[in-house]
Amino acid sequence: MVLSAFVISQLVFDVALLVLFILSAIRAKPQPARPARPPDWYQELVPLIQELLLITEPILDALETQALPAGDTRPRPSVRPEATRDTPSAPRHQEALELLRAGVALEEVQRRGKFLPGELRVMANLVAAEAAPGAPAVG
Repeated sequence: MVLSAFVISQLVFDVALLVLFILSAIRAKPQPARPARPPDWYQELVPLIQELLLITEPILDALETQALPAGDTRPRPSVRPEATRDTPSAPRHQEALELLRAGVALEEVQRRGKFLPGELRVMANLVAAEAAPGAPAVG
């Protein structure tokens, strides 16, 4: 008896809640669209970003033209005179690869060919990859 009274009262409350929801949906007026306003921190951030851009612009321009500002002691990338030759570089590299395959030390190949350190590393890695078991022959 108590259980049936509880179930009936629950159904009455559910129907009442549904009716209130429907009435509130019908009576509700659409909210007028407010203009989008940025958050408060945005107004503080904009001047900071503009100042940062003004500070970094000369530095970026100097880096693009490879003219570093005065007082900067970092070395600029440049082509070494030994690396610029009238002869094409392919025979020079082929000779160095043959020396490395023959087991000549890196310092000796560097001395003979006057290679940049990156060139020498690439050629040494290529020879090591060729010597690896199961590697296809390159060259």
